[in-house]
Formats: sequence, structure tokens, C-alpha cells
Amino acid sequence: AAAAAMAASSAATRNAVIAAVAAVAVVGIGYYLYTKRSGSGKDKKVPDGKTEGTKHANDATAAPAAPPQATPAEEPLPPLVDVDPTVPQEAPQAPSVSAPAPEPPSPPVATPSAEEKAIEQLAKEGIKMFKAKKFEAALAKFNVAFNLCITHMGHTDKSTVRVAHNRSAVLEKLGRPEEALVDCDLVIAADPRHKKSRLRRSRLNYKAGNRWESLIDVTAMIMLTERELHAKIRQGRQVDQRDHPTIPDYMQELTQGVLDDSKASLRERQDPPPPTEHEMHAILMSYDYYVALHERQEAHEAANGGGPASKLTRTQVQARRAERVAESVAAYDAVEGTDLVSQLRACLDCLERAISCREYETAAAMATKLEELMAGSDLGAAEETVAPNAAAEEAEAAAATCLARTPPELSMQDTARLWLLLGVFRHMNAQYGRARPAYTAALLKVREASADVQTAGEGATDGEEEWGLPLAMLPFEVCLMVHVADLLIDAKAINEARRELMMAMQRQRDSALVYLHLAHLKNLQKDEAGAVQDLEKCIELAPESVLGHLRIASIYGAMEGGKHLAKAKEHVKCAEDLVGGRSDVLMLRGELAFLEKRAEPALKFFERAARGDTKNFVAYYYRAMVFIEQDKVPEAQAELRKAIEINPVYSMAILQHATLELNTDASVARVAHVVDEIERSALCAKTDEELEECAQLYVTLKAQVESAQELGFEYIREM
Repeated sequence: AAAAAMAASSAATRNAVIAAVAAVAVVGIGYYLYTKRSGSGKDKKVPDGKTEGTKHANDATAAPAAPPQATPAEEPLPPLVDVDPTVPQEAPQAPSVSAPAPEPPSPPVATPSAEEKAIEQLAKEGIKMFKAKKFEAALAKFNVAFNLCITHMGHTDKSTVRVAHNRSAVLEKLGRPEEALVDCDLVIAADPRHKKSRLRRSRLNYKAGNRWESLIDVTAMIMLTERELHAKIRQGRQVDQRDHPTIPDYMQELTQGVLDDSKASLRERQDPPPPTEHEMHAILMSYDYYVALHERQEAHEAANGGGPASKLTRTQVQARRAERVAESVAAYDAVEGTDLVSQLRACLDCLERAISCREYETAAAMATKLEELMAGSDLGAAEETVAPNAAAEEAEAAAATCLARTPPELSMQDTARLWLLLGVFRHMNAQYGRARPAYTAALLKVREASADVQTAGEGATDGEEEWGLPLAMLPFEVCLMVHVADLLIDAKAINEARRELMMAMQRQRDSALVYLHLAHLKNLQKDEAGAVQDLEKCIELAPESVLGHLRIASIYGAMEGGKHLAKAKEHVKCAEDLVGGRSDVLMLRGELAFLEKRAEPALKFFERAARGDTKNFVAYYYRAMVFIEQDKVPEAQAELRKAIEINPVYSMAILQHATLELNTDASVARVAHVVDEIERSALCAKTDEELEECAQLYVTLKAQVESAQELGFEYIREM
């Protein structure tokens, strides 16, 4: 028994010794790896001169079973100026080691070098002076620290990036933007994901008048922030207000300035691109309202010999229009070369049918013919062009010049119709300065005719017969006022547009057309409840209003996080009952499916919309957005290329395509490296294949982003 007890005691002692030795060995290995990662002991414990690959190798050696973490280089470097320096930063902890032995005391931290101590001390003193608004003294400290960083660390070291970022803030405060821009360039070249430096460079370029460069940086900052935000959401991490992008206060002026510059340069180079159905749908619907009333009256009179207007279905009206386009073209060909009035009337009929049936080439030919006929009549001087939001007196003066060019033999009806149609065509082609006088000329002529009818008293019936409209001049005048309001909305003159619509409502209080456009105006101003109220009134007055059903469905779908999707679907069903599976109905069904997180049905609806309208490039863009949500980048890029092929100046698709290129394996860092290599190649004349490939990538991306400038990045406003 004694021998057994001694043997057991000896075994226990031996096991205890082995466990103690193992614990000491494990702790020693952990301390060795910790000191290798901690480097020379800076506050942030970043090893001097270590590459990202070395750091990852150390991590893998220290804890091989740990889950993969995010790459440190993907996180933006924390600036010292923009963050409160009084908040203590947490030092990295040593790898935890599970051992039976008691935890030993923390090992001593390696002593930093003299240069690192000096840089850290100078940076702290510079921050302290910056907070005390002693900018000259702070600049002196940062200059010394920067020189030490360049001498001992290099341009891409984190310490150099921090000091350069802080110095750029001081230089901005001192009113030395050129030098601050140089430091911002250095920071972004070392870390293209440094969002605060991009924001500062954008602000400096904006103040210097370099709008395009400013817009590129603020766009990159927004894209990087949104990407990090979406990554956090996908990982289930908590998100707060600080994770959302910071939109600078000059954003609206910046985008509007770029938009104005782009439109001006576009007008100098070429005519505006031809309109598409999706872009012009809202503009044309107000004109369709007038045309539909006119055609329904004609159809009823032809069938019954007069009486109140009957309600044809939208499909019947569309079929009738399609048949009459060819008839109108043939009628114009028959009178070509005869008297001026006959040619003008035939040309007007053809232009009216072409616009209502979306025959843009025919409409353009007829509008050009109208201009030629009036120019050949030697009546008056060339027409005036005014600002879209010009005062009423200025617009009427320009309209008088337009009316002076009109042959006096034309009736009031034909004169008003001529300038209405020319106004619609110019509005479609974004010629706002020429569309406003045309609309005003038609409005003046309508009011002149209305005054004549009121003066004639009993002659009102003759006036109604001459005009051939269901409600004589009144709906025509209201329609023209709505056209002017549409033009003012496009010109961002919201108050003037509201005033014009309220005047139209005073003229006709039960006009579904006015309520439709008032709702559009309120929706632009984020008054969703008011927009819904006006659209419900519009649908009550005109249950066959397809656009009314679609717009209220769109608003319901986006309200309160999708709580009203059931109501949205009801209105989409009403629109579908009226016109069937038309392209715009399918588009809205796809949007609602996307809001419900049903990706596959959304893709199918957008695909059907694209098949039904081969020019509907927005359908391809929406399909790309669905693929992006599913992280299917190649499929999204293919859809975006289709959208750009149909409309080469569609800025949203171009920018999204460029963003996907930047966010793939090439990455923002590679593009920055490409730019640097291209600049060096101009000096060193390098010709290796890799450099040529990088140069080609850079040229492609630069061309895509510059193409997006044409329309001024409207998507940033929405963001």
C-alpha cells in the first residue's frame, strides 16, 4: 500500500511538472508572437515596415483556429484631428491562452525608437495646438513630424498618412488650399479608402471651382460609406447614424452646377438625345388627356351623330391612334406643295398623331417641316428664347414674337394647336427655353378666343363647334397651364409651378389633370400624404386614369417601409384592367415585388417590360439592381451594359457600372496604383504588358465616369 501511494504521488508530481512546463511554453510562444506583431511599441502597436501579408501570417500562426477577420487595410485610417484626441484608445490585447497555470503578469512593452517617440509627441502637440486654434504653431509641429515620417517611415506608412491628414486640416484653416490639396492627394494615394480626406479634397475643389473633381471625390466617399454600411447590415452588426454617409451642405449646389455645365456643353456639341417612352411618359400623359378627350368626342359623334362623349377603353384609343398616324402622313403628302394654310393644318394633324403614338421620328420630321413652313412665310423675326422660369411678362413678350410668325389665315384653333404641339415637342427634347414661349403663345391665343366667345354671348355655341373640343376652350386652357407647370417643375421652379397649378384649379376645380400634377409636385416635396389625397381625387374624377393609378401605387409601395403594399397592388390591378400588361404596369409590378424581397418575380416582371418595349433601358437597370442585391456582380454588369447600349448617356447605369468595376478584384486601390503608374510611365517610358493593361483599365473607367457627367449625376440628389 505504501509503495502504491508513493507511485501515485510520484505520477501526480510528474504530471504537475509537465503541465507547468507546457503552460510556460505556451505563454512564451504567445508573448513572442505578440512582440512580433506589436513592433517597436507605438500606441497603435503597428509594426514598422511590415506588410499586410506579414501581419496576416502572424495572425494565422498565433491563432490558427480563429475565424477569418476583416482585412485591416479595408478600414479607413482614423484621423487624429477629426476624432477627439482626449478619448483614450484601447491597446491591442495579447492572445488569450487557456492553461491550468495561473496567468502570469503582462509582459513589458517594447520600447519605441527615438524617431517614433518624436513623431508621436509632435503629433499630440500639434493636435493640442489645433484644438486651441493656434494653427501656425500646429503647422510647425506637423511639418517637423512629417519630415521625420518621410525620412524614416516612407510615404505610405500609417504615421505619414495620419500626419499628412492632420496637416491638410491645418492648412485648410489657414486658407492655403493648394498646399492642403497636396496633402490630401498624398493621403488618398496611400489609402484610397480614406473617406475624410476625400471629403476634404472635395470641399477644397468645390471652393476652388473645380466642380467635376469635387463631385468625383464626394461620390467616392458616399460609395465607400454605403458599401461598408451594407456589409455591416449583411453581417448582422449594429448600425447607427455614424455609419451613414455624410452629405456635405454644398451638395445640392454642386450637383446643380455640374448639371448646368454638362447641359451647356452638351448643347454646344450636339442636339439632345432622342426621348424614350419611360423618360417622357409623365410629360406626354397631360397631352394625352387632351388628345383622348378629343378622340373620344370624335368617335362618339361618328357613331351616334353627336351627343355626350362616350368612354372608350385605352386600348381602343391607342389602336385608333396607330391607324391614324399613317392616314395623317398620307394626308400631308397629298397637300404638300399647295397653299400654306392647308400644308400647316395637315402637318399639325400628322405631328399630333405622331406624338400621341410615340412615333418620335415622324414627330421630329413634322416639327421641322412646321418650322420650315413658317420660316418661308416671311412673317416676323426669329422667335425668342427665354429662361423656363421667366416672369409672365417676359414669356408673353417672347410669345408675341412667336405669334407674329404665324400666318394670319390660320384659325385661332389651328394657331393654338400649332404652338401647343411645338411646345410639347420641344419640351420632350429638353428645349425648355424654346418650349416656354410656345406654350405661352398657345395660351394667349386660347384666352383671346375665350374672350371673343364670352363677348359674343349667344355665339358661344359657334365657338364650341369651331374648336371641336368637348368643353370648348376651358379644358384646352387648363391643359396648357398644366404644361407650363410641368416645364417649371423640370426647371426646378417649384413655387412658380405650384402657382400655375393653383391658377389652373381656379379655372376648373374638377380637373383630374390638375390634381394629377399637384400630386406629382407634392411627391417631389416629400409630402406623400398630400400626394395620395390629390391622386385619390384624380381617380375619383377620372377612374380611367392609368397614370393616376400607377402613381398612387408607387407612393403606397414606398410609404412607411412597405406597410401599404396591399393598397399599391389594388391600384396596379386597376391599371392592368385598363391597359393590360403594358410596359409601365409591368415595371411597377416588378418594383413592388422587389420591395417585398421577392427577387425572382421582380426579375421576370422587368424582363417582360423590356420585351414589351425594346427601348426601355430602365428595365435593364432595375434588373441590375436586383442582381446587385443578390451579390451577382457579373449578371448585374451584363444588364447595365444593355442599358448603356440603349441609352449611352444614362448616368445612373454608367456610374453603377463603374462602381462595380471599382469594387471587383481590381478594387479602388488598384485603380489608384494604375494612375500612379501611368504618371510614372510618362517619365520612364515603361512598356510592359501589365502596365498597358492597367492603363487600358484606367482609360475605360475614366471614360465611363466622364460620360456620366453629361446628365450631372441626378442619382446623387435621390441619395
